[in-house]
Amino acid sequence: MTAGAAFDASFRCGSRNIVTNTADTKAYRLQIGTGDPAYLAYDKSMTDLFNGLLIGPVSTQTQNYNFTTGTDVSCAAKVGDGYSTNTSCQLRTCVGGNCANPQTFIFVPSEEITCTNQDNVSYDVGCNAASPDYTTCLKWLYEGTGTTRNVKVTINGVQEDRYFTCKTETPAGALGPVKTCSIALPSGSIVPIFVGDTTTGTTSGTSGTSGTTATNYSFQTTAYTLTKDTGKPTGTVAYYTNYSGGVTLSPDQYAYWQKQPITAVITCSDKTTAGTEGKLDGPSCACSPTLTATAPISTATQAEIDQWSLGIPSGDTNIGPDVMTYSRVITNNSGALAAIRVQDSASNISDQSFSPDFGIDSTPPKLTATTTGTSGSATITLSFTDNASTDSGFWKPLSAFNDVLPDGVLRGTTASSNAILYRI
Repeated sequence: MTAGAAFDASFRCGSRNIVTNTADTKAYRLQIGTGDPAYLAYDKSMTDLFNGLLIGPVSTQTQNYNFTTGTDVSCAAKVGDGYSTNTSCQLRTCVGGNCANPQTFIFVPSEEITCTNQDNVSYDVGCNAASPDYTTCLKWLYEGTGTTRNVKVTINGVQEDRYFTCKTETPAGALGPVKTCSIALPSGSIVPIFVGDTTTGTTSGTSGTSGTTATNYSFQTTAYTLTKDTGKPTGTVAYYTNYSGGVTLSPDQYAYWQKQPITAVITCSDKTTAGTEGKLDGPSCACSPTLTATAPISTATQAEIDQWSLGIPSGDTNIGPDVMTYSRVITNNSGALAAIRVQDSASNISDQSFSPDFGIDSTPPKLTATTTGTSGSATITLSFTDNASTDSGFWKPLSAFNDVLPDGVLRGTTASSNAILYRI
């Protein structure tokens, strides 16, 4: 049952077998969608009429039901204490766009993307083998001699002409030429592609000749375009001395040398407003699983990006990949790393960039002792080496043995770089 708009319909159920109890008020069960079933009685007067048509017994007629979308409708006759499970007695209603399924054409983005920040995107075009128009579609799309095929589309309620652009090539190793077609469609909306035509009707013949008839191939279908997302994601960064334990490095310690590796964690957020994450721009538009940097990306910067983990989506199923975290462990480092930015699946890049800048020396110094001279006048020399970093060195106390140690050793200062330890 199909219609271009919402419609009303009423039903009768029937069966091939004779109804054993003609007084049963629940001889048939009618199921519409997932609602409560309706039970129908045997209708003797209508059955007598239908028997003349060799159809069999039927039920009373239902009230009108209103259909606004695709809905399953089924009937079942009473068998014993239950109802038949025969699935052949069913139909499906469809309204408007529902009636176009299965789609005649298949539209697949030419790139492997699910979300875009572009106004128009190229789609590869094929024919749907499940469509009843499949054979005709193939003939119209692939057997045409031209390089373009005209179609009419509706974009934001306005009808316009667009074209499939086709090319024929013979790839290396192919037994023959291969024809491929594509079309540019706007992103961020549902675009009905409701007809594909060659020339139509019969042309007028010149004097003494008859007209020629052109074949008209029409297919109704709907192309769902990519989600469009132009909003930039945002990013934050946190630094941990013990990531698994949740121990962060206090910002007032950033300027001091650290003796343990630092775990840097960047968080990407592609949420819109609180409570709407993953809804307004759809689940396909979210944080990208990889980080990026400002273009052009050098080989050295790409190597830095590759040091970061792939994104881990939020464990909250209502948020999912709209929030992702990326991490890397920084060891034995004395300068700023490459500036990293977060991006989303539409290639929008954050305004914020992150350049972890820590002095980290996680390699302990090495002590060696040598003895020179005789036992009566022997000299013991203690040698300390610390080659883990170009900037870190030994801390030098001020004077007395019991001097209070400072909070830490600052980087990049003469007093604390490559100094010699006076005492052990």
